[in-house]
Amino acid sequence: MKIIGNKKKMVLISIIMNTYNDQENHLRKAIEGYQNQKIPCELIISTIYDDPAIKTATEMGVKKIIFNKNSGICNQLNKALENVEGQWFCYASGNDFALPNKLIDEHSLLFKTRKKVCYSAFHSGDKNLKITGTYRFHPYNYAKHKIGNFIIDNAMTNMKILRKYLPFREEVGNYLFWDMWLTIYENEGNVFFYNPIPNFIYRLDGMGRHFKKKKDKALWNFDERHKTHMLKLHGIKYKPRLK
Repeated sequence: MKIIGNKKKMVLISIIMNTYNDQENHLRKAIEGYQNQKIPCELIISTIYDDPAIKTATEMGVKKIIFNKNSGICNQLNKALENVEGQWFCYASGNDFALPNKLIDEHSLLFKTRKKVCYSAFHSGDKNLKITGTYRFHPYNYAKHKIGNFIIDNAMTNMKILRKYLPFREEVGNYLFWDMWLTIYENEGNVFFYNPIPNFIYRLDGMGRHFKKKKDKALWNFDERHKTHMLKLHGIKYKPRLK
């Protein structure tokens, strides 16, 4: 499992893949994406008891599977992070697909620049992962970051830095990563590096939260209240756009 860098210091990258009721073929593809990286990694599946993902992951040779009583991105992630062995960490969903160069490119850039977080451009894809578009961003800018989050959840992050600010805060709901990136900047300064080369495919199959809340008033308002609270924690005023 230990990888790269140089002979004096070996590096391990840990991937935590949250999954709950994901389609089996989507989950298999997501797991394959990390099993087929140009460098090996520690893949950790975080799911709940009796979820079909347990059978799928076991069949595919995943060694670390974390069981949770209840589903939820935050509690599944926090529990799995207690089992991370790597010096670097990436989050993953059971629905998207990492291209083979994701880990080696991001780690190489962080090694060269001495930064602590690398976020990348990415492709969007349809339900079959056929590429439909590309999302590109810009080098880190705190003023822009206070307005909207442009650092993707699966950014590669130095675990030494991350451990200072764990656990992820459940009180901010679906904005836990935006909250964490702001926290890191406010305490560590600009430790972010932007990689303009897309390295994964974000599957747009109509099942994501951002699709659901467009049609669900209660879910939309729920997220807006969490967003308001999260930004307030960072001294940022935001007027929720309630429906």
